[in-house]
Amino acid sequence: MSADSEALERLYSALERWVAEEPGALGAEAVRFAQQIGLSSRVYFSFSDAPPLLQMPLWLGRDLPAPVADRVLMAAALSYALIRIQDNLLDEPTSRGHAPQLLVGNLMFWDALAELRALGLSEAFWGAARAAWSRSQHAAAAELVALQRRTSYSSLEYEAHCQKVALAEIPLLAVLDLQGRLPVAAATVTELVHELGKSYGIFNDVLGYRRDLRAGGQTFLLAQIRERLGLVDLGRPDNHPLEIVDIEAVLLREPLLESFLQRAGPWHTSARALAQKLEMPALVALLDRRDARVEELAGEISTLRLVSALSTSGASG
Repeated sequence: MSADSEALERLYSALERWVAEEPGALGAEAVRFAQQIGLSSRVYFSFSDAPPLLQMPLWLGRDLPAPVADRVLMAAALSYALIRIQDNLLDEPTSRGHAPQLLVGNLMFWDALAELRALGLSEAFWGAARAAWSRSQHAAAAELVALQRRTSYSSLEYEAHCQKVALAEIPLLAVLDLQGRLPVAAATVTELVHELGKSYGIFNDVLGYRRDLRAGGQTFLLAQIRERLGLVDLGRPDNHPLEIVDIEAVLLREPLLESFLQRAGPWHTSARALAQKLEMPALVALLDRRDARVEELAGEISTLRLVSALSTSGASG
């Protein structure tokens, strides 16, 4: 087992202990959340198309002693869990969202902060962490309003709202502070996380459009489809629901999914340069694989679209 795998195994074990030690009704909600994300399967943070949220602090902090790295990872995982709970409520309130889990999330975030405080981090770190947290929450709120207003949703807005992932900066900033590199590298981390957020957001939109539609969620991709169907400035979403048939009619005649995926290329290029600057070769290698993944998915989608178009044409003839 690699050092990274060992660190992640220790983390999963620590998270399971955290869940098991909470008593009463709050403990029951913690168990429910753990089951919901499949904590026991050890794959929640490691799906092939998932961002390397926990791997990046390890890649950046190669020189950190294991007990220190473990605290950084625990803080990261607990804070990400809170964001998962929030997102479920905001994006899928009638399916995955469960309001009582916010109480679990509150405690998780408190304990995440306790892990970071135990590391003796500098005032400069706490200032940068507060700024990242604030950007994350402001961007999430702005995105929610923009996607619900049912007017055009631009690429510039999408990119700005990807600051909602700025929370992922915090464990990386902690590593930099422990290494004494915070003053010279914090801005690079901020830019890197934003570039990755834009890329992974596009992947999520493309790979999850059916799930988002069923859940009543609103995304950049679905907003673009609404615009192509002329469903902008038409009030609330429940007055003009999108159906799978509407979406697939657009996707049949336009290479929208492929063009969305290919937006990731320039963001990968930028992120690769930033990862090299931060001396993170494992992330550079991952981005190379992501470029290949873009081409693979775009090719598969183009083939399916062509087959479907030919089938439709043959049926009508």
